[in-house]
Amino acid sequence: MFAKAILVLIYFLLVLLVAKVLDISSSWLELSCVASPLFNPFALSVRRLKTLLDERGISYVGVVDKSELAQLVKESGSFNSEDNCTELVDGRENENDAETTYFRSSSHLFEKIEDTKASGWLVQIIPQYRASLLSLKQWVKLSKKVRLLGIKTGVFDCSLDPRLCAKNGWDTKCLLLSSPVGQHAKGNVNINVYNSKASVERTFSWLNNVLATRVRKLKTHREYLKFVKKDKNSYETTKIVLFGRLSEDPPALLSSLSIQFTGRVHFAYFKITKENADEIREKVGIHKVSRLLLVTPERRFFYGTRKGEVLQYKAMEMFLTTLHPEVNDIFLLAMILVNQICVLELFLTPGGILRKLVKFFLFIAFANTALMISWLPLIGMFRLNFTQPLLNIGMKMCRFITDSNLVSVVRYHFLTYSRSPMWFVLNFCVYGFCVNQLRKRFKLLHNDDEDSPDWFYQDLEYFRRFFHSFRSTRSMSANTRTNEDNLFIRTYEDIIIQRLATPDLWLRPLLPTDFVKDLPVWKNCDCPSRTNDKYKKVHNKEKLICDPNLCQCKYRPAKILMTKECSICLDNYVKDCIMVSVPCRHVFHQNCLEKWFKSGNQCKNLNCPVCRWPAYKAKVEILDIPEMSEMDI
Repeated sequence: MFAKAILVLIYFLLVLLVAKVLDISSSWLELSCVASPLFNPFALSVRRLKTLLDERGISYVGVVDKSELAQLVKESGSFNSEDNCTELVDGRENENDAETTYFRSSSHLFEKIEDTKASGWLVQIIPQYRASLLSLKQWVKLSKKVRLLGIKTGVFDCSLDPRLCAKNGWDTKCLLLSSPVGQHAKGNVNINVYNSKASVERTFSWLNNVLATRVRKLKTHREYLKFVKKDKNSYETTKIVLFGRLSEDPPALLSSLSIQFTGRVHFAYFKITKENADEIREKVGIHKVSRLLLVTPERRFFYGTRKGEVLQYKAMEMFLTTLHPEVNDIFLLAMILVNQICVLELFLTPGGILRKLVKFFLFIAFANTALMISWLPLIGMFRLNFTQPLLNIGMKMCRFITDSNLVSVVRYHFLTYSRSPMWFVLNFCVYGFCVNQLRKRFKLLHNDDEDSPDWFYQDLEYFRRFFHSFRSTRSMSANTRTNEDNLFIRTYEDIIIQRLATPDLWLRPLLPTDFVKDLPVWKNCDCPSRTNDKYKKVHNKEKLICDPNLCQCKYRPAKILMTKECSICLDNYVKDCIMVSVPCRHVFHQNCLEKWFKSGNQCKNLNCPVCRWPAYKAKVEILDIPEMSEMDI
């Protein structure tokens, strides 16, 4: 298990190395990406500028000029070349909205919108026998904009539950927006209703105004110092301050992030004006462009200075998850690693395909069950008050590890290649196949049945015996429950008496099996046998063939009873085949002799197949003494 975990870590290191090489080559060739830390937003197209504003949750209604769009991008936060390298959102407004959830019942609706740990929900209510507030084209356009901010969308038809709609006042055309109340992770959920004019821009502006209440607005430097001041309570939180020049509310990106990281991260927006620009420049260090400041209990730093740090929901979500993880995040990571180890077990298990699949499903069920059972006590311990200092120490170590250049590169490559999950699956399968080939090549886990041509029949026979024994055990237990006393008297008593009456059954000693590795093993070749002749010449070719790395004996043992064929399989000895000799000096194939030892009765099959001499007992040589004549006497 530990070795397989190391192999999984080696796989991640190889993937990171390959991704780094591809990234360096693409930057060197300048493939649709300018390799520079700073980039001028005025050099982008209008479509790209609007996409950046949508990703940051900034409304650009009434803005047509390209220079004004570029100014909005510049005022909303820092901008670098990685923003230009990100994938463009498809601007075609098709009517296929596969990511929208269609609720089946009222319980399904409340189950989703009350779970604000994942994200907020925007739900369109369709009244009974009426049309919806937004048309299908408008709803698809709005859904794409809010999904860029991590807000999920859904549709609920009041014909499924008319009483619920009448009770909550949803019997008219409206939209619902769910968001948590306060800064508690498991607080109440507030549902806001929009039933005004049917417009995508107005609806998005209403959504931004509602979520902006979750972001604290700072106006002076004193309020800023009060906000970033370290908390006196035992729970250490991370704080984020966006310094911008926007005249409206803070970007909806911060508001949507505050929903998922409720209770873990606090967000604030500091509007830079002409009056406080000099003070902010001197005391905080904000100079030309807008910046995003992160305040942890250990230090303060700006977001966007390292690779992969862009103002997008997925990038910031990954960054904050690694910086301030939750118990569910750690459990999800552990489950991914355990299942990868189980998949690797599928490649490393010896035997045929049938045996591999059965053992794989049994192992994956056992591993996931053991993980869940072992995780429950940990969750109970995390909720106790005396474990809070330990949690703070663990979070401090996590921030120290994740706040490094190496982890930022890992986050960047993970986000880059997470768009194609099949790439990871295929790579892991190829990696498992290569590890299995290396295992076979170096014989790290030797198994004779693995390369056998009749592996399928062997697997069928193996599972036939297994299920037969299982079925017989079940039938025996059923009969035991029906008539337990009589069955014991008629069956077990006879067995006990029979075993006591036959001493060979209960006084049989355990025979050793370690002698197999001490038997002489060599390769069949034309090499001369080892004799006592010290002056016998050995050619170089013979020495190379009998390399000591290939077998245990450098030469063929002397005084063996050499034959032309193996007495077990009745096949002739070919060149370079592995041979073994037993103490009685009979010679066999190594594989044939090992199978002979493993099959059947132990007492009978640990003997020589020819003369029945015990293979674990040395045979004393009897010297031939010549007869003495009368003259010698």
